[in-house]
Amino acid sequence: GIDVPVLLVMPKGAREAPVVVAVSQGGKERFLDNRSGDLEALLRSGVAVCLADVRGTGETSPSDSAGENGALRGLAQMEFDLARSLLGSRLKDLRTVIAYLRTRPELDGRRIAVWGDSFSPANPSPLYMDEIESEAGPQVQYRADPSGAHLALLAGLCEPDVRAIAARGGLAGYLAILEDAFTYVPLEAIVLGILKAGDIADIASALAPRSLALEGMVNGRNIQPDAAGIQSAFEPAYRAYSQANAAERLSIQKPSGDMAAWLAAALKE
Repeated sequence: GIDVPVLLVMPKGAREAPVVVAVSQGGKERFLDNRSGDLEALLRSGVAVCLADVRGTGETSPSDSAGENGALRGLAQMEFDLARSLLGSRLKDLRTVIAYLRTRPELDGRRIAVWGDSFSPANPSPLYMDEIESEAGPQVQYRADPSGAHLALLAGLCEPDVRAIAARGGLAGYLAILEDAFTYVPLEAIVLGILKAGDIADIASALAPRSLALEGMVNGRNIQPDAAGIQSAFEPAYRAYSQANAAERLSIQKPSGDMAAWLAAALKE
């Protein structure tokens, strides 16, 4: 009884086309608004695009008198009360979409990539005041929006046949949330007890030797860490890709400039 609306766009005249599955908190409409150039470039290169509204995003996003953010917190809390997490339930939806795409004869189920994105700006550094989305101070602060990026990483972890993973705007690590008394990470991105199992760098390490691009990562206050911080946090991933002789397939916090070209190249390897 869970609806997962999708929009599948095929390149003209394509047969057994590779496909990129795109997810974000804003859903497929926000993806179309913000990444239309990249999506068009993918289609022109012969790659199909599937935009999915996993539960609580896009068409399925809850809305009530508390506003969208309040409704999402309520949905995330309900998942916690049921001993689950909203991120985990969304992952089930995304994996269902991937399984469905493998049944489509016009698609090549062996060449699937997942792209998770965020459209929330990072906070400036230094951040003078901790006050979410308020114009009372000298800066406007924004919440992080890591759900799309984390879904892409987790889908790659659970689906070994996914060939490439692109993630923008995710956390550099859940441990970073504990570095400050304030956090700008929404409740729907939290997985209870995750640090007992590992962190983002451990997921990235497990994806070697597949193509992986991580861009625009932030810490718990939605600020992009410096290069030294990224190098330290992701040292296990760099080591794993080096040991797999796939260092060139790992791109961390290096803007590709053309995500469509990166994804198309990864799918055609």
